[in-house]
Amino acid sequence: MSGIVRTSLMDQVLGQLRQEILDGTLSPQEHHSASALAVRLGVSRTPVREAILALEQDGLVRIIPNRGIKILTAGLDEIVDSIEIRLLLEVPTVARAVMAADEETRDGVAQAFHRMELAAQDEQTEELLVADRDFHLALLGGHANQRLLRVLAEIRDHVIAGGAATVPRSRTHRELLEDHRPILDAALAGDAPAAAAAMGEHILNTATLLIHRLATAQHEDPRPWVERLEAAVPRG
Repeated sequence: MSGIVRTSLMDQVLGQLRQEILDGTLSPQEHHSASALAVRLGVSRTPVREAILALEQDGLVRIIPNRGIKILTAGLDEIVDSIEIRLLLEVPTVARAVMAADEETRDGVAQAFHRMELAAQDEQTEELLVADRDFHLALLGGHANQRLLRVLAEIRDHVIAGGAATVPRSRTHRELLEDHRPILDAALAGDAPAAAAAMGEHILNTATLLIHRLATAQHEDPRPWVERLEAAVPRG
């Protein structure tokens, strides 16, 4: 990276470090010092330290005195806990958002989905994950309060930072895209119940892939975890 030159140094450092955690640039197998990060990013240690404190609060890193920071990975139980919270929050919220959406909001949703299409077509994993995040934000952003959006973003980041993204290990870029299409169709049609149902199905599909992969690696039965999440989906 050539250095950060935008206005809010702490915010820009935080965004850069968060992205490097999500894409694996900052390895969980190593310790990372604030001094080394500051040199690499071309900034002073102060915004780096402030960003690290924010990352610790989000549950993405642990600060180890005299050694730097350690990137935290999520276990199966943590991932299921996080996805359960997401189901309870995002499914009913998307229904309310679709009911309240205006033409500008629907245009933003369609544009975000188009960016997903382009990234999936080129099999660009990082770009697809960013576009995926933007699609969900476009759906919810016009309705949900900022604290709720932050909570959902933190949940998503924590799961991905733990190595639990489904693309490309558990499904293709195109399969992830198509899993979002029923949500798009319902949102553009203004069909709130269908949007909520499609969102619940999408989150469960993602969760099932993650759980089967991680449970198999840990020699666990995935079925109780999946059944727990199926029971958590808001109905009606």
